[in-house]
Amino acid sequence: INAEYGVDPSMNGYQQLDHELVRKYCETRFTPILGTEPSTWEISEIGDGNVNYVYVINGKQAKIILKQAGPFLRIVPTWALTVERMNFEYKTLDYHYKVVPHLVPRPFHFDEVNALMVMEFLEGCIILRKGLIEAREYPKLASDIGEFIAKTLFYSSDFYLSSEEKKRQVAFYSKNTLAQITEQVVFTEPYISSPNNRHTSPELDTDIEALKNDTEVKIAASELKEKFQNSTQALIHGDLHTGSVMVSNDRTAVIDAEFSFYGPIGFDIGAFIANLWISYFSQDGLKTQDSTDKNREKFKSWLLDQIVSVWDHFVKSWTSLWNERSSGEGYPMAFWSHDPNGLKTLQEKFFRSLLADSLGFAGVKIARRIVGVAHVADFESIQDRSVRAKCEAKALNFAKILMKDREKIQSIQTALDISRRIDLVS
Repeated sequence: INAEYGVDPSMNGYQQLDHELVRKYCETRFTPILGTEPSTWEISEIGDGNVNYVYVINGKQAKIILKQAGPFLRIVPTWALTVERMNFEYKTLDYHYKVVPHLVPRPFHFDEVNALMVMEFLEGCIILRKGLIEAREYPKLASDIGEFIAKTLFYSSDFYLSSEEKKRQVAFYSKNTLAQITEQVVFTEPYISSPNNRHTSPELDTDIEALKNDTEVKIAASELKEKFQNSTQALIHGDLHTGSVMVSNDRTAVIDAEFSFYGPIGFDIGAFIANLWISYFSQDGLKTQDSTDKNREKFKSWLLDQIVSVWDHFVKSWTSLWNERSSGEGYPMAFWSHDPNGLKTLQEKFFRSLLADSLGFAGVKIARRIVGVAHVADFESIQDRSVRAKCEAKALNFAKILMKDREKIQSIQTALDISRRIDLVS
C-alpha cells in the first residue's frame, strides 16, 4: 500500500481506505441509510485493537461501522498479514447472527476485494474492558456470555453438525492464518527470549526469568498448544477477551471474530474468564489512583461471581442443547434412549475435562498479557510501576497454577479460592 492509499496490484484490487475514501465508498452504497449530504457525515477511526481499522460513519439518519483488514499488524507494522482474514471474520459474524442475533452486531455488507465489512453501530455500548477498569457492573454480562459461548460452539460442533458438514467447515477455517499468530504469541513466545516480548522491567525481571525456567509450566504450555493446534471441536471465536465485547446495562455484543477457526471448546471459555481474572488482579492497583470512591473491593467480589456465573450459564445452556438439540454424529443420542444415567455420567465427564482445558487456557492467556507482545489496559493503566508489577506478579503466579494444576482443580469455585488466596499475599 503506497502513501496515497492507492491500489496495490499484488493484492487483486484491494484498496486501503482513509477517511475521505471511506466517505466516497459509503456515498455510493449507504446514502439511503445514513442520509443525504455525505459532506456532512462525521467520520472517525476508532480502532484501538492490534489488527484492523474501524471507522464510525455518523450521518443525519444513522450511524454505521466500517471495518477493514490492513495488510500488517498495527502494533508491529513490519509483521505482514493477509487481508483475506476478513473473509473468515465476516463468515463467522454471519453465522453468529443466525445463532445468537441479540448478542452480536447486525452485519450489513461485505466486500471481499477490499477486505471490509459494514455492520451495526452499537449505540450506547462501550468496550467491556473500559467498563471494568472503571469498576462498572453489568447485570446481563455472565448470562449473555455463557449463552453466546454455548450456542455458537454447540451448533458448530459434532454435537449438532453432520460429520460431512463439520469436515467442510474445518477445511474452510483451516485457511485462517491468524491462528498461527496465537500459536506464536500465546503459547510460545512468553516462555522463551523473544524480541516481541516486553514486561514491567526491572520490577518483574526475576518473575519472568522464573517463568522461562519453570519446567512444569513449559510442559503445560506445550500440551495446551498441541490441543489448540489439533483439537477441532467447534468454531471458536479465537480472541474472546474483554476488549472483544461491547456492553451497556441492557445489551451485550461480541465483536472482532477475525481469529475464528475450528479449535478446542475450552479456549473461548478460558480466554474470557482469564480476562475477568486479569481485571480482578488489577483492581488494587487501579484503586491507588481513583479520584472518587469506586468500592473496588465490592467490585472484585462481583468479578469473581461473574467467572462462576459464566461457567454455570455455559454448562446449563450446553446441557440443555445436548439433551434437546443434539443431532450430530459425534455423540449419538441413540446410545442413551434407555440409559439416561449413562448420559448423565458422560456429561459429567465431559464438563470435568472441559473445565481443565478452560483453566489451562485461562492460564496461558493471563501470562501472555504480562510478558508477551500485546498487553492490556487493565494493568497498563496503573501508572505506578511498582504497584503495577505487584498486581502482575500475583496474576502471573495464579496463571502458572492454572496451567500446571488444571487437571487437579475440580471446580470453578476451587479456582476462585486459589485466586483469592494469591490476592491476599502482600
